[in-house]
Amino acid sequence: IRFSYNKKENLFNAKEENNSLVFTNKIRGFWLYRNGITVRTDFLFKSYCLDKIKFEANDTIIDCGANSGDLYHSFNAIKKSINYIGFEPNPDDYNVLKSNVVGSNIKLLNKGLGNKNEFLPLYVSSDGGDSSFSKPVIFSKTVEIELTTLEKIVKDFDLQKIKLLKVEAEGFEIEVLKGIGQSINHFDYISIDGGYERGIKCEQTFTWCSNFLLDNNFEMID
Repeated sequence: IRFSYNKKENLFNAKEENNSLVFTNKIRGFWLYRNGITVRTDFLFKSYCLDKIKFEANDTIIDCGANSGDLYHSFNAIKKSINYIGFEPNPDDYNVLKSNVVGSNIKLLNKGLGNKNEFLPLYVSSDGGDSSFSKPVIFSKTVEIELTTLEKIVKDFDLQKIKLLKVEAEGFEIEVLKGIGQSINHFDYISIDGGYERGIKCEQTFTWCSNFLLDNNFEMID
């Protein structure tokens, strides 16, 4: 793994053989990719339990909280060509995402996902990659960001089947799920980071999300 810095664009780069990713925060990027891009993307794939799913070519993947695009590159690592829809509400992270994820089978949106079509303040924390619509303990600034619902996305993009929805919303996960609405039967698998990240009290969302999905005929596989 080799690291470099582009002073003009103020971006760092991690390069490993034919893989290359840019990032903005030096310390975070060095830590994430210190053992290589492949190690990072493999860890991410397994941490979301995606090794339990059999993916096929041209599966549709929705990535909520796409950040720098590591999830997309984890599919490249297993040689799967997917239809990728990535949501990243933080404008700074979105610009990095556009550099890292490029292709004809890709749709990237600088929007948040929630249970309403509205504008909300995003509490930005780019250093840790944990910006949130739930006010956290520490943040550097706020920006007004448009939110949409997954139900609207399914209709607007005419999505018949979504193989995977990955949700990393820094405590806003239950709102994302409620925004699926009547389109929930279009989703095969949903993988969620439901850790202790919601608001000032740092509440976990795993229980709420699990109960919501169980009530909607999903089964927990891992």
